Amino acid sequence: MRDISSDTSLRDISIPGTHDSATHVLGNAAWIAANAAAFLAVLAASTVMAPVAGLGFARVRKIFQAQTLNIREQLDFGVRFLDLRINRSSSGFVMHHGPMPLFTELSEVLSDVAGFLADNPSETVLVCFKRENTDDALDVLRDLLAYLKPFEPMMFAQGRIPDLGEVRGRIVFVNRITLGASIPGAEDKCGIYLNFADNQTFTAEIEQNGARSLDVVVQDHYQPPADAISIKKADIFDAYASFSGGAFDMRMNFASANIPPAMPKSLNDLGAVVGTTPGTFAEAINPALPELMRQNKEGAGWITMMDYVGQFGAGNNEPVASAIAMNKQWERLSGGTGTLPIDHEIPQGKALFSPNGSWRAEFQADGNVVVYRNVDHFAMHASETYNQGATRAIFQSDGNFVIYSGDTPLASTGTKGLNADRLVMQDDGCLVIYAGENILWSSDMDTYVR
Repeated sequence: MRDISSDTSLRDISIPGTHDSATHVLGNAAWIAANAAAFLAVLAASTVMAPVAGLGFARVRKIFQAQTLNIREQLDFGVRFLDLRINRSSSGFVMHHGPMPLFTELSEVLSDVAGFLADNPSETVLVCFKRENTDDALDVLRDLLAYLKPFEPMMFAQGRIPDLGEVRGRIVFVNRITLGASIPGAEDKCGIYLNFADNQTFTAEIEQNGARSLDVVVQDHYQPPADAISIKKADIFDAYASFSGGAFDMRMNFASANIPPAMPKSLNDLGAVVGTTPGTFAEAINPALPELMRQNKEGAGWITMMDYVGQFGAGNNEPVASAIAMNKQWERLSGGTGTLPIDHEIPQGKALFSPNGSWRAEFQADGNVVVYRNVDHFAMHASETYNQGATRAIFQSDGNFVIYSGDTPLASTGTKGLNADRLVMQDDGCLVIYAGENILWSSDMDTYVR
């Protein structure tokens, strides 16, 4: 994401994602040695799934495993959307796949994400939480928010789609648990809420906290019938072809699928016992994904969710790389140089971003112009023009940067007539007005003139 302009909305960016991201542990030798027996014991205790447990862990894991790369490896490979299935535990939260525990703490996964973002501050990672039990959804969400407290400074948790520059170096909280409207401060705490229809393609206007809503399209036909692989490919193709146009706030196309085990008719009926595994689907579908993505003739931003990233497909047929390549159109096309030329404005609700994406000068809806550090939303400097009716923030032809309410100036940099030629949001966090190489005004030294 480094070269994508910071004022590009996430809705317009092509984002590779992984489905059931934490299931990589099922292929880890140390994890198997420590947890395989307990995993099979949980399975054996299920009336429906007990016959499957008798197959032994080597076969059973193929039913439940959807990834081989660990979380950090997925992120290093280019994945920027993680699908985390969780259950409450005595220690807080643990990872699950459906009813099956993965004996891994959620905190381990989030620490990997935080470490990746510390090493790659130009990036953002969307982290989606879904509960895999029947506990009261509101209680789960409340407990999760408390659990996430240590990560709160680096988490974007509003129910809206941000621009990339707002969330570089940060986690974007996606919430598949419940809306949580009764939670105090829900508008800024409970994330982007997604309410999924089951096993189908759907479009929906989904209510968010704070009187917002998002228009969403999702293809998640995860149990296709009959000729399952061909039907799944057609589902993916049709989603890209049919829904790339239109003003959707979020588009998600799941390449993942899984035909679950069925009760065998005999001891030799292994096809029924094993079903059609995620790996079987991925081996057939992942190499075809780049060609399917080309049905997105509008160049719209899609989150493409995959199983077994990095395992099937190479070169031009590698789907993560193909998804990333869709973003060439956004590289520096709409700004991102950090410079506001003479006679240009910062639109209200938008920002001027530093070239490295670490800082922004945002003209807020409340009328305040604030310099923020993106990774933790720390405010370095402000114009103190909030709630005064400000409607414009313009770098005028006379070299003065002025914040207006209608025709009335509220604050300015006092640089009129000094031959100023540019306003720059710098990589060091300073908002600076230059005349050639001379600094006329800087947010780290100067205040606004009233």
